[in-house]
Amino acid sequence: LAAYIHTLRGLYYGSYKDRRQSMIYDKINKVESTDRAFVEKFYVTGIGSYFQKGEGAAIQFDDIVQGPKTRITMLTYALGVRITMEMKEDDRQEVISKLPADLADSGMDHMERLGHDVWNNAFATTNYSAIDGQALASTTHTALKSGIVRSNLSTNDFSHAGMEAALTQMLQLTDENGRIIPMNADTILIHTAKTYEAQRLLETTVGEPYTNENQINTMSSQRTGIKVIASPYLTSN
Repeated sequence: LAAYIHTLRGLYYGSYKDRRQSMIYDKINKVESTDRAFVEKFYVTGIGSYFQKGEGAAIQFDDIVQGPKTRITMLTYALGVRITMEMKEDDRQEVISKLPADLADSGMDHMERLGHDVWNNAFATTNYSAIDGQALASTTHTALKSGIVRSNLSTNDFSHAGMEAALTQMLQLTDENGRIIPMNADTILIHTAKTYEAQRLLETTVGEPYTNENQINTMSSQRTGIKVIASPYLTSN
């Protein structure tokens, strides 16, 4: 029995290792590990811009502002499968030996759905919200310190013009104190239904697709360095 269990365990971890290499969620999320039951985090604004100072004049000081604190509670997920004595004795098709791999695959699938849930529900406050109470992706984010309203949401559809608008908006993002955030896009996450559309938009190097003009393709990966991650776990095309 011990040898039998050892074999099943080996099949499980072998399948886990194979599937793990093609996981998507840890490529689109910042994943951190902890051995604690919960973790508390809070946001602190930085300081503002320099002031002009006359000779011998006093230096002006700025204060940082601490935002609300958030508690992240760890959750446990599990699933088992039962094998009866009769099933073991009558297993002519070796169904039992396939169960560990299927269990591992189920676990990987569940991890993907949890990791993508943040993206699928980033546009409403039902499941997640930002520090200002807005949705994670919103046109009305309010800076904690300055009160400036900022947007990290592009409402354009996935297209050449839409990508240009989104990247332009990204290059103009500012922090809590109005300073430009040096940011360059390196990944575009799309639904698998848009895979070939993405290839046409990002891999056409001669000219812009779908036009009769002679303009260059400003969105080609050769120019932008953007890579595509296509995922079937997104709930919207």
